[in-house]
Amino acid sequence: MTFPVFLLGSLISILVASVFHLIVDGNLKKYLSYLFFSWLGFWVGYYLSNRFSFSLWKVGILDIGFCVIGSLLVLLLIFWIDKGAEEDQESKEDK
Repeated sequence: MTFPVFLLGSLISILVASVFHLIVDGNLKKYLSYLFFSWLGFWVGYYLSNRFSFSLWKVGILDIGFCVIGSLLVLLLIFWIDKGAEEDQESKEDK
């Protein structure tokens, strides 16, 4: 993988995290975690698409389709975990 491909992939993962943050709303701490986990999911999706030779929407050597799917899956998982932690914290405060 070349450096320009790495930069393009990182920018796309930042875009995915930013749109996700706009949709679900949150503070700066959540935004920074969304950026990290979106980046992580993007590159895990890239690895898996290369490992299993799947292709959804290829741009050069970067399979953007599976990378974005990986990014979104990780973001949804983190959002779900975060919501569960918030609910536990609210129930402790009520007691």
